[in-house]
Amino acid sequence: MHGVLRLQAIAGTAADRQAAQDERTTSADVLAKEQPKLTAKIAELQSRLETMQRDARLSQKRAEDQFEAVRQLRELVPQHIRDSVNHAVSAISNTLGRAIGDAGVRVNELQCCLDPSRYRNETAYLESLRRSFRDAIVDHIEGRSLSFRLSPEWPTIRSAIVTELAELQSRLVDMRAEHAAAIEAAERPLSFYSDPQRSEV
Repeated sequence: MHGVLRLQAIAGTAADRQAAQDERTTSADVLAKEQPKLTAKIAELQSRLETMQRDARLSQKRAEDQFEAVRQLRELVPQHIRDSVNHAVSAISNTLGRAIGDAGVRVNELQCCLDPSRYRNETAYLESLRRSFRDAIVDHIEGRSLSFRLSPEWPTIRSAIVTELAELQSRLVDMRAEHAAAIEAAERPLSFYSDPQRSEV
């Protein structure tokens, strides 16, 4: 009886079976009508996708080939030009480049002075702050032990640190842009073969 009941549930009534038959006929008609159009559309979209993928691959390859050709052409300029460029780049690195490095170190120092969370504990922070800004710290002696505390001048010093940091960060943006432009100008002669008009400017 269990098997009979299961099969009856699947078979349904005569009306259920007629409805299923009608649905099957309708679905088959829709499929027969729409499938060719959809198949053609899918084929069209697939073709477009493959074309776009091929164009992207070719564009990337062309750009990579050009970049590599320029790199090799820059290495083929006469030795005296390369020597001159190296000298100019070295001079920029020893002046503006060094100034940028020093400014970056100072920015990091100021940021550390404003951020105790960078240190393992308060004592380490206060010791570091004392090395950078001696007046920001006062010695506190209790018994035979020496510790450090923020001085009454700390709020004023902190305000000055914030101001210096903002000015220095702003100046660094300009310095880095100036450095990039200077390096580009110094290396322009290396474009003698790859971009002769530009190298003469």
